[in-house]
Amino acid sequence: VATPAMPSMTDAQVAAVKGDWEKIKGSGVEILYFFLNKFPGNFPMFKKLGNDLAAAKGTAEFKDQADKIIAFLQGVIEKLGSDMGGAKALLNQLGTSHKAMGITKDQFDQFRQALTELLGNLGFGGNIGAWNATVDLMFHVIFNALDGTPV
Repeated sequence: VATPAMPSMTDAQVAAVKGDWEKIKGSGVEILYFFLNKFPGNFPMFKKLGNDLAAAKGTAEFKDQADKIIAFLQGVIEKLGSDMGGAKALLNQLGTSHKAMGITKDQFDQFRQALTELLGNLGFGGNIGAWNATVDLMFHVIFNALDGTPV
């Protein structure tokens, strides 16, 4: 998976993503489950969740993991358009920590695929261009960190 170029996001794109996010940020369990169900090869990376995705979904551990993902995304999305330095710091930190865990660009790309599909399923397909720009921005920074060259 190639590292995407750093996009320039318009104010309208930032507003669209932030508006959608306010409506879906409470869906962390569903987002994580959708990703892991679509790409089950990633489930073993979450060792504390056991080995049965369906059984794990209702556990406190699953919700805790989903909440961590949502909190991270919240931190980045709230900085869009106003604090790119802060967003890049969060993204570099995530890339560095996930590199240490052996997470690959392909796995991040699988998350993108699942998120894009889920956004469409939830009725947010009209803003998919804005979401793709957001993910490109995130992946530009994360992938550089995975490559050992944080930006």
